[in-house]
Amino acid sequence: MGQKAWAGDSPYNMLDRYLKTMGLTMLVGALLDLVIAVSAFALAPQVTAWLGLAPPNVTYYMLPLVHLVFPPFCILAWMDTKRNVAIVTGAILARVIYALFAFALVLFAGASWIWTIAGGISLLLAISHYIFLRLSDFGFWEVFSQAGNPPAMKK
Repeated sequence: MGQKAWAGDSPYNMLDRYLKTMGLTMLVGALLDLVIAVSAFALAPQVTAWLGLAPPNVTYYMLPLVHLVFPPFCILAWMDTKRNVAIVTGAILARVIYALFAFALVLFAGASWIWTIAGGISLLLAISHYIFLRLSDFGFWEVFSQAGNPPAMKK
């Protein structure tokens, strides 16, 4: 079966919709990371208890700071997805690494199972970014290796 077409739709309109949806996934990721970071700063004693960590110390505050790195870049990708598509590929890679690290903490370091929630959310966001990247007619490796530059552009 063919893809559903809207009345008066063209392939360019469809690609534009996918780009906008990919931008929205970036915005959702930015907002989620911002909520996690602010919560981790404001509710440090409760968050450390949930995660099975020692009371908050200097190293604990690296967790919210990591979550504050994503939003500025994700917002840039949301504002102009087509020009900032390299940020999307970087976000996919970073979110997969974060998820793998969270899962490894639970499996091998005996961390609290709550880490799997953060890792799972990160993995779901990475998958949604990737799906809309492909639907928008971009290839992950091509964009990542060329940093978003067109193939005809030489270094």
